[in-house]
Amino acid sequence: PLYKLARKGIEVERPPRLIHIYYFRIKTYQRPECEFEVACTKGTYVRSLAQDLGQNIGCGAHLKTLRRTVSGNFKIEAAIRLDDILACDMGSLIASLLAPSLANAARP
Repeated sequence: PLYKLARKGIEVERPPRLIHIYYFRIKTYQRPECEFEVACTKGTYVRSLAQDLGQNIGCGAHLKTLRRTVSGNFKIEAAIRLDDILACDMGSLIASLLAPSLANAARP
């Protein structure tokens, strides 16, 4: 995947693809850094989106960090911290797990 190459600093030509940006919101801007939030279709290269935006405004851009907060049916708000998992008993842990049918419901 491209993200593994990007982490190694390897540039790869990325073929254009049709994507949808549902929303794009600038959270903070303190020159030269900008923090934004984006909701987009799967397969969107957010690193490429940042580079394209920088190119369009004439200053260049790259991602310093990337945090995925939603993937399919999984949302970061529902995540359980590792410390909490390690501290709970097996019954509580099992009760907090998603059924495989729910976890895979968003998959084709």
